[in-house]
Amino acid sequence: MNFKALESAQKLRGGYYTPEPIAAFLSRWALAGGARRVLEPSCGDGVFFSTLSASITEANLWPGIVVDAVEIVPAEAGKADHRADGLRAAGAEVKIANEDFFRWLERAGAGRQWDAVIGNPPYIRYQYFDEDQRNWAELIFRRAGIPFSKRTNAWVPFVIASVEHLSPGGRLAMVIPAELLHVSHADGLRRLLEREMEQITVINLREMVFAGALQGIILLLAVKRRHAPAVQFVREPQLSLFPVELCEESTALQIIEIDRADDLLHIDLALNHRTSVTTSTQGLDGNWMLAVLAPEERHLVARLGRHPSVERFAQIAECRMSGSPRSPCSSAATSTRVWC
Repeated sequence: MNFKALESAQKLRGGYYTPEPIAAFLSRWALAGGARRVLEPSCGDGVFFSTLSASITEANLWPGIVVDAVEIVPAEAGKADHRADGLRAAGAEVKIANEDFFRWLERAGAGRQWDAVIGNPPYIRYQYFDEDQRNWAELIFRRAGIPFSKRTNAWVPFVIASVEHLSPGGRLAMVIPAELLHVSHADGLRRLLEREMEQITVINLREMVFAGALQGIILLLAVKRRHAPAVQFVREPQLSLFPVELCEESTALQIIEIDRADDLLHIDLALNHRTSVTTSTQGLDGNWMLAVLAPEERHLVARLGRHPSVERFAQIAECRMSGSPRSPCSSAATSTRVWC
């Protein structure tokens, strides 16, 4: 078990900064759609500002670009402001807010939208949130109609809020943990992305990019639907949970495997790559790990799931939280206690 008092300041604020090759690739792709309004929800020391300038020039978007950025740590916001001077000199309007992202977004207004949202949201466990952060996270989940879990991490509500404020046809380009693909507490986010996005690409980096984070990462690149999805975000905070209907339209889900960040040089802006696997989210039911399987393999998994001799874990055991370093799982079938 990890205790808050024993964690580093870097880990408590989730401050793992994006290497330049990754920031450059995400900036190029995000602006390739012709974005004029760009949001970076957690800009850190401003590494994306250095790459945005080159990407804006490449996409021939000058002048009239507006970049909004938020950073909660004053010292880092100051560094970012200095790095933004290059963007300003080229004609961009850059505004950096030194405050909590969710509080800033609330003041910006429900109707505020951006054509591109880029960045690397903080990775902070729920148990390390303060009370205010917990309240904001739960509110953001409720607005999106997603069941809230105390196993969540700060990057999940960051992505949810970014999707909510992305304009139709807008592009989301973020560095997030690879656990998006499989953990249960991100199931609602996966379904939200299926509902809101018309195209999703996941680039899986096999190397460990952030030293000390013990966390594999992916690059999430997604294009928002150009028309309203089946269910809109709901702004009434007094309701605890909203019914969510999945969009009847399927979403193209592409998974690209690469070894190192330098391999991004071999992926063009159309996201073509020799390791690319593309499928439809229809029938995945939020289980994106199935996307790496061939259709016949997915059919076999589905058949096994219906087989009378196959039982779900929840049918025979349950996990109970406890104060011990590991949580015991008590088997419903026997008196045996196992650890998970």
